[in-house]
Amino acid sequence: MHIKWSDYLSTAIMRAVFGAIIGIVISVPLIFFGGSMGRHYGGKRSLLVGWIQDGNYRALLFWFGAWGIGGAIIAVVTIPRWQTPWYKGVLDDEDDQTRKGPPA
Repeated sequence: MHIKWSDYLSTAIMRAVFGAIIGIVISVPLIFFGGSMGRHYGGKRSLLVGWIQDGNYRALLFWFGAWGIGGAIIAVVTIPRWQTPWYKGVLDDEDDQTRKGPPA
């Protein structure tokens, strides 16, 4: 039983780390190519350029942090049920009989 929990925790940690990395990677094209700033900035420019020109590095860190946390949450929540330590399997009496075949 102890092995199931250690496997589950290591799976959850690895999925969280790689989910955060994937979330940040997904946010990169959005920050470079997205963002109409409206009339205040005189047209369209990327969010990254706008934040760097304004010296707003907190927005940049918040952007990457939010996408990283979102990716980590999605990765951990979508762990398959069969990889959880509380999964007991799909076998019950009916499945046992169908696997053995009809009674002779």
